[in-house]
Amino acid sequence: MLFWEPVPFGKPSSAGHQLPELPCAAGQALRSTFAAARRPFQDSLKGLADDAKALQRAGASRMGTWLTPGHNSLTYLVNFKQHTARLGEIGKVLGDHGVRLGLEYVGPKTSWATMRYPFIHTMAEMRELIAAINQPGIGLVLDSWHWYTAHETVADLLRLSSSFALLTEGD
Repeated sequence: MLFWEPVPFGKPSSAGHQLPELPCAAGQALRSTFAAARRPFQDSLKGLADDAKALQRAGASRMGTWLTPGHNSLTYLVNFKQHTARLGEIGKVLGDHGVRLGLEYVGPKTSWATMRYPFIHTMAEMRELIAAINQPGIGLVLDSWHWYTAHETVADLLRLSSSFALLTEGD
């Protein structure tokens, strides 16, 4: 039986779990076509610095995007390497302007099982990608619905640190 108790982050639950303080903030959605062919991706990078400068001027420090949880032609490893390289480039441009990038995984099996090659659809996989990108301004967007549908636990939340970019309550 699943027992769901709304718990304010940073406060202990009745079960005694102490959830970490998680930063929550509004930001801008990433417009880069990082999952597209090489040319459209390169073209999308051209305006990224201008977007980051505008966000910086407006006092916004975060952008976010979600990753498609599968691909019909790229294997997991090829897709992982492509995302690592491209999101690293994006993270460098944004970081030069003080803008952090949050990455959201999509958890429901109905979203990733329809594609030939499933891709990142859990918090653990997203954390592996973020570690591989190795850019200090790239963190996790945690959506409670995707957390739930990926069958993750409070213990998974307790392992999180300040690598968060954004916390959302669900789609």
